[in-house]
This record gives sequence, structure tokens and C-alpha cells, in this order.
Amino acid sequence: MPIWSDHLEQVEANKRRVISFAEQATLDETEREWLRPIREFAILTGLRLSECASVRWCDVDFETKRLTVETKGNRKRNKKIRHLPLTDPTLALLRSLKGQHGIFVFSYVAKKALSIRRTGGR
Repeated sequence: MPIWSDHLEQVEANKRRVISFAEQATLDETEREWLRPIREFAILTGLRLSECASVRWCDVDFETKRLTVETKGNRKRNKKIRHLPLTDPTLALLRSLKGQHGIFVFSYVAKKALSIRRTGGR
């Protein structure tokens, strides 16, 4: 039987990937318009994509400049609530998105509707 650990690729542990200015310029040119706000929000706050996508307007407090976020966890009991301070650029971004959706901060309009065969709904 082969020793599989001898065949594993050696990878540097915890190597951080940082986007270069040239890569960011390319990304700005090719990125879909509706993705830009969530990417900028992730860069400004340091949140994971899943955390950014689940931000609701009730989690944003403009008066105290604070955002309430549930941390990542595998079960409901492992999740913890944390509060992040919001900077002026982050607040400006959030204000520009106000009114696009009633519940979620980041949303988009689908180009075509999903058809459900069983019920005939869309």
C-alpha cells in the first residue's frame, strides 16, 4: 500500500494573498456592476462574503455607527454576535444602497426568473 502523505503537495501554511493595484484596476473594469458594493464593503469591513451577504438593514445602526454581525459557526449555538464600528467610507457606501431592498443591504435583480416545474411558479 502506498504512503499517501509522501505524495501530498507541500503548501505554505497561512500564506496571505493580497490583491495588487493592477489586479484591482482590472477587477474594476471587468466586474459586474451589482458585485462592486459588496466587494467594497468586504474590503472596508474585513468581513467574509457569507457575512456580507447576510447583512440586513436592521443590523446597521447609522446613529451609533455600528454594525451587528453573527460570527461564523457550524451550529446556531456556536454563533456569537459581535459589533463592528462603521467608518465614514463604509457609511457612505451603505447610504448609497439604502432603498434598494427592504430587508437585505446587498441585493440584485435577476435577469431571468427561475421556473418551478412542479408548481408552475416563478
